[in-house]
Amino acid sequence: MICGLLNLALVLITVISVMNFVSEVNMANGITYEDYEVLGEEEKRRMLSEYGESQGLVAVMVSGLAFCLSIPVMLIGSVFGVIGLLQSNAPKMSSILGLVLNLPLLLAFGCLMLLPFMLPTI
Repeated sequence: MICGLLNLALVLITVISVMNFVSEVNMANGITYEDYEVLGEEEKRRMLSEYGESQGLVAVMVSGLAFCLSIPVMLIGSVFGVIGLLQSNAPKMSSILGLVLNLPLLLAFGCLMLLPFMLPTI
């Protein structure tokens, strides 16, 4: 169960740092989220790469590290949850909560990692 709570914290760190990075790029360029419909793909890439080279390196590193750390923690938490369910004398509630917290995130992250391989290249 503790691994599941740690996973939720890591996912929140990832989401918050990515949102912070995008909002800082928007503030640096003076645009709003509605302006993304008008901008072309080249302009978006240019803005992100210019800002990423100068100031966004820490946010990208934090989100990447939190994302990479969450996958092994999910696997370990799922294994501990199954082991806890199979023990005869152990309380089952924390094992069930651990599986409920870890398995959906593991499935979501696994599908997210396989998505680029399943989409046709454009």
